[in-house]
Amino acid sequence: MAPTMDPAGRSRLLLAAGELFTGLDNGFEKLFDCLGAEWKIYETNEVAALDGTVIGWIGVVLSGRLQLVRHEDDHLHIADQYKTGELFGATFAFTEQPLNGSLITAEPTELLTLPHRNLFDFCVKGCLFHQRLLRNLFTILAAKNNEMAQKLECLSQRTTRDKLLAYLRMQKNAANERGFAIPFDRAGLADYLCVDRSALSRELCKMRDEGLITFYKNIFILE
Repeated sequence: MAPTMDPAGRSRLLLAAGELFTGLDNGFEKLFDCLGAEWKIYETNEVAALDGTVIGWIGVVLSGRLQLVRHEDDHLHIADQYKTGELFGATFAFTEQPLNGSLITAEPTELLTLPHRNLFDFCVKGCLFHQRLLRNLFTILAAKNNEMAQKLECLSQRTTRDKLLAYLRMQKNAANERGFAIPFDRAGLADYLCVDRSALSRELCKMRDEGLITFYKNIFILE
């Protein structure tokens, strides 16, 4: 459903949400009308799209967090997650392939959906914002491809320790600081790295005892 919000309030939220709307601060209302965008609100653990669904939209997380989850051997596996400002669904929408998991909210979430066909159709309304939006979109998709390559690099490591170190080094480099926060709790990190949660916890403690890392909940310092 769409929340009640004045245009100025919508613009402020969208400007804070991510790179897709960079440079579009004065054209949201016209752009939404042009694209047929929809604004949706979900509570925690609501399903935004079911496994196997062929979606026809790209989603922007305006607030909250979405997770792409799969059931494998009676276990819930977090395949990916999307936080405020991040984009979801471009690959599935453009290829018209069904989702390989369900899209579920991890907390109260606001989602903006943009029908992908309207993004690439010629704008009969003479919308001046289409070109900038597409440029922003391709920049984001390139960054997402790089992120997926980094995940594959982590998963290609042979041991739990090597996977952890590869992941933590990437997070440290992204933060450009010794101390940094990761977007997962222990269960989520184990799912992301495709390792056993107990084994991951044991390895973290070993690495801490060896002086390789310091951590408190999701805050880490990598020596």
